[in-house]
Amino acid sequence: KNFNFRHLLNILDYLEDLGITTIYASPILQAAKGSEHGYDGIDVTKINDELGSEEDMRKLAEGLKKKNIGWIQDIVPNHLAFDPNNVWLKDVLERGMNSSYANYFDIDWDHPFYPGKLMVPFLEATVPECLEQNILNVRFQEDGFYLAYRELYYPISLETYPYLISGCLTDEFNSVNSILNALVSSNGITYEQCCGMKAELMSQLNDETVAANIQEKLKTINADNSALSYIIGSQHYALCFHMDSNTTINYRRFFNVNGLICLRMEDEPVFNAYHSLIHKLYERGHIQGLRIDHVDGLRNPVEYADRLRAMFGEDCYIIVEKVLDDQEQLPEMRIQGTSGYEFLSYINQVITDNKGSEKLLKVYNSYVPEFSDYGRMVFDRKLAFLEPYLNGEWDNLLRLLLSLNLIEDEEIKMSALKKALGVFMAAFPVYRAYVEKMPLDANDAELVQQGFEKARNIHPELSYELKTLESLFHPHEDDTKTNNRLIFVQRLFQFTGPLAAKGMEDTVFYLYNPLISHNEVGDQPKKLGISTKEFHEQMIHRQKNQPYSFNCTSTHDTKRGEDARVRINLISELADEWKSLVKHWQEINEPYRQLIKGEKAPIVNDEYYLYQTIIGGFPEDLKVTREFVERTKTYFTKVLRETKLKSEYINPNYSYEAA
Repeated sequence: KNFNFRHLLNILDYLEDLGITTIYASPILQAAKGSEHGYDGIDVTKINDELGSEEDMRKLAEGLKKKNIGWIQDIVPNHLAFDPNNVWLKDVLERGMNSSYANYFDIDWDHPFYPGKLMVPFLEATVPECLEQNILNVRFQEDGFYLAYRELYYPISLETYPYLISGCLTDEFNSVNSILNALVSSNGITYEQCCGMKAELMSQLNDETVAANIQEKLKTINADNSALSYIIGSQHYALCFHMDSNTTINYRRFFNVNGLICLRMEDEPVFNAYHSLIHKLYERGHIQGLRIDHVDGLRNPVEYADRLRAMFGEDCYIIVEKVLDDQEQLPEMRIQGTSGYEFLSYINQVITDNKGSEKLLKVYNSYVPEFSDYGRMVFDRKLAFLEPYLNGEWDNLLRLLLSLNLIEDEEIKMSALKKALGVFMAAFPVYRAYVEKMPLDANDAELVQQGFEKARNIHPELSYELKTLESLFHPHEDDTKTNNRLIFVQRLFQFTGPLAAKGMEDTVFYLYNPLISHNEVGDQPKKLGISTKEFHEQMIHRQKNQPYSFNCTSTHDTKRGEDARVRINLISELADEWKSLVKHWQEINEPYRQLIKGEKAPIVNDEYYLYQTIIGGFPEDLKVTREFVERTKTYFTKVLRETKLKSEYINPNYSYEAA
């Protein structure tokens, strides 16, 4: 919001002088108010008014064309913001399963704990506790009734209106009831029809006398927690404590972020509605290419790419945000390539001294021998993330598995089957497989086999359950069962990616610390440095297979800028000096360690991370300022909580953090 279309238009001469040939823009569709990034969209039919108008965009596009500068636009088909101002979601909150958009979002309307309702896990406490604190009440606005929780206003169902307006109308407003009856009983009416009928309703309820009567009645209702509880329980959604989502959830989220609700982009009406404005902008020539955010969240990324190509044509430049593991290749898709995380890795690796890195690895293992097995560490952290943070998604997968009648052994223990499911997801060697059909292609089949082999090696007591699950990745002689297996497998892989990201990028990358400049999305902390020859071989392969992928050195996901990474990489050229310095620093800092619950704090692993952090961010003029100290403290608090070892976001260990 602080850099809009007009700001960019004003510096086009400067960009031209720099030799810029293309701009790459973060999302420009209407986002949540005050958004600084745009990945929390609320209305895909409008340009973000904080960036400017469509006319402002047109002028910018014309200015770019005059300079022969192209425009690649980032889009976010996986999710929108869970925000009461989200146009589609607001209608779902108000009309529930009758909404035109009820099936646009990936909501489990048959969830056993919330049948026919959508969870709204944003309260700071339980509903009764919020009522006791008087932070949850009913409000009447010009466009309807709302449940107000602090600054959030959730629309009240139309079915609740008769209760709220009872006794507030005079005889001349008899038509209100007929309008309400039409709104509530006409399940098939469109969003536009509903808006028109509701506008007519509200024009009568906003009559000065009627509105005054309603406000008086609300005073009584808001003073009565029993009445408020009745109203809250009568909605198409269930307000609940935000922490409830760690154990139960009935909508697909972006990772474990409650505030981002996922779309059913595999459904053609959703696909068409989402891309309508973006396609118009492309047709007008405003943009020339697309970058697809979090393609791994989609049920069938290959099918999505095919649809996108069919809509935008062969001339549109399309890349996907895809994190490729070192043993992973981009599946064949009708796109130009990726957003370039792997290039970041290659560059970072080639400017790291691989011989010095071997010494650093030995130094690190001597300090932290318990973290010597990187692969096992990744597995353990992924599995450990499931229960406290993604247990709801885990339960939902198990329930889907059972609802599709895929388990023929009626005696199998559900607890063991659930554990086996989690163990396989944690053992899967890459972010996800792009399964389109049964049987799996050779590459996906190999990855699945590797996952089950690792799962069995670590948890041999689950061999039977793992074998049962493994059979689901093969066709059944019954076509219906084969199709059901495909449904389950595709759903499963919508969650292995988020699990890998949270377990690895957001946990292990703060725990495994031989050289933290490689703890970056797309890079490999287990591999420190490659030879110049290997780098050139990778570039030849890249030129041959993905010649039009982005070559990036930083993204919105990188934890450090290039300058900090280069500084830390230089430690690999000074491994012996580094070893001596770390020993010296430890001796200096030993008197400042604190004893917390019988253990010295901070632990060596955190201390080792901190030394590298200071190297990466130390002021250029070598003067330690208060700003640098405070910024380092703030950052390191985040590090400690991300490790989930001695502290965490759910239950911060303030004593350890202070130490």
